[in-house]
Amino acid sequence: MALSSRSIVGGALGGLVGATIMTAILIASKAAMGLPLLADFMVMGTFVGGAVAAGFAAHYIVGLVDGVIFAAIVTSVSALRLTSAGRALALGALYGVILFILVFIPVLMLGFAPIMMAMMGAGVAAMLYSNNAGIHRAFTLRPNHRSLGLSLRQGSLGWAPAYSASRDTRSSPIL
Repeated sequence: MALSSRSIVGGALGGLVGATIMTAILIASKAAMGLPLLADFMVMGTFVGGAVAAGFAAHYIVGLVDGVIFAAIVTSVSALRLTSAGRALALGALYGVILFILVFIPVLMLGFAPIMMAMMGAGVAAMLYSNNAGIHRAFTLRPNHRSLGLSLRQGSLGWAPAYSASRDTRSSPIL
C-alpha cells in the first residue's frame, strides 16, 4: 500500500504527540534533579547552533520526521499494519524504544555530552551519563550481584536487596 497523505499527516501528528510527551518527561526529570527545567533544550539548541528556541524547534522537527518515518514503515510492511488503537500504541511505543537506543543514546554520548560538560560542569554531565549508562547496563548486561555482596531476600514487602558488609551473600533478611 502506498503512503497516502492521510498516513503522512497521521504520522506527523503522532510524532508531535510523542515529542510533546518527551518534552514533559524531560522537563519533569530536570525538576526532580534540581536542574534548570529547560537544560535539555539549551543543550539541543547549542548542538544545532542556536538557543533554547532552536532546541525546541529541533526536538519537534525530529518528532515530526520520526512520526512520518513510522507511518511509512507501518504502511509499507503488511505485518505491521495498524488495525486497532492498542496495536498502534504498542507499535508506537516499541518504535520509541528503538529510536531511544539506536538514535538518542549515541547522539547523547557523542554530541550532547561535551556541550553538557561545558554548560553544567563535569559532575552534572557525569551524573547524566551514568544514568544513561546504568539504563543501558540494566537492559543489556546481567549484573553479577553476588560479587557485589548483595542478594535478594524475601521479606514482608516482597523481594528486596540484602547488603552484606563482609561480602557474604548469606546475610540475614533485611525485613
